[in-house]
Amino acid sequence: MIKKNKKGFLKATCLMLASMMLAFSVISITMAKYISIGNVNLNSIGLNVAKWEIDVDETPISGETIELTSIDWKIYNINESESSLPENTIAPGTWGYGTIEIKNAGDVDAIVYIYNGDITLTASSNISSGMSIMFIISETQPNYTDFVEGYNISSSDGTSTITIENIESNFILAAHDNTNFYICYEWKFDGNDDYDTNLAGNTFTFSGSLTIEAVQAMPKN
Repeated sequence: MIKKNKKGFLKATCLMLASMMLAFSVISITMAKYISIGNVNLNSIGLNVAKWEIDVDETPISGETIELTSIDWKIYNINESESSLPENTIAPGTWGYGTIEIKNAGDVDAIVYIYNGDITLTASSNISSGMSIMFIISETQPNYTDFVEGYNISSSDGTSTITIENIESNFILAAHDNTNFYICYEWKFDGNDDYDTNLAGNTFTFSGSLTIEAVQAMPKN
């Protein structure tokens, strides 16, 4: 009888201990964990608006007319070797180009339109029939084969002016990027020696106007 009671007591004790361990485990799972609670104030958090600026030869386009009175010229001989002529000086048997930079100084891509354009080359006496000018918008420097391709080019017939009319172009200009457009000329050895000789010592002037408009480009997908 005593042994039977001992067995029952031990069994009851084991069950009680198991129940206590299980309860402690459940309590530990549900109660013993990290927790943090706090408030966060949004205090004048800044949000910047993207910059918008298109420059022509470092002058921002702002609705006013930009007056360009000089540009950088690169002069070559017809055989494409660099000319040894003085700065900004041309002669028969040479070709070259003047460079004008368009820069997107803003933070968003832009579509740039150039239109309503005409450029006139004028001399105080007749221009050789071998003289021609060309207008190029390109991210690469012109080369002599551009004249062979003959796009957007105009030649003189012996008058004192050459004019390129209806200049139009448009292109994407990425933020903080730049491109150039070029006024090019070519002066061939063409046998019109009297015309060429009459031009010696004169100064050519380029004049004209271009409308440049830029609009924000749609973001790329």
